[in-house]
Amino acid sequence: MKLVSLKEKIAAFGFAILAIACSTFASASEDSDAKTKSPSGPSVEQKPKSVVVLIHSRVCPVCAKVRPIIQELAAVYEPGVCFVYLDVTDDKAKAKSKQLAKSLRLAAFFNMYADTFPCVGFFDKNEHPIHELCGAYPKRKYEEYIKKGLEKS
Repeated sequence: MKLVSLKEKIAAFGFAILAIACSTFASASEDSDAKTKSPSGPSVEQKPKSVVVLIHSRVCPVCAKVRPIIQELAAVYEPGVCFVYLDVTDDKAKAKSKQLAKSLRLAAFFNMYADTFPCVGFFDKNEHPIHELCGAYPKRKYEEYIKKGLEKS
């Protein structure tokens, strides 16, 4: 029988929560039009190979340009890539997003960029940051970092 360290158990539990969250949470906002495309999402056994986090506001015109791009990429890359949408439109949405980010072990990213939106964070399977893109970019730029996350898995 293999002994598993506490650190390994905590990491596995955190990633299991992330996998469950990717399958159940479309957005931290009830009113958000950003929805996860995959209804089933990854199971606990099928961990995402990469995570993409979008911090956005429903009233931000730049966010309105970025959200559809991320949603298109979600349609292509899910369930191997988990897409998380964190809404910061108002205090209620921001509080829900902060709680969701904390539960997904993305609190540091959320705290750093909650007031800088849109901001897209790319993480590898071990939840290590790959890159952040704040502002609007062409679809190919977001896809480039998604592919980097998948290469690291």
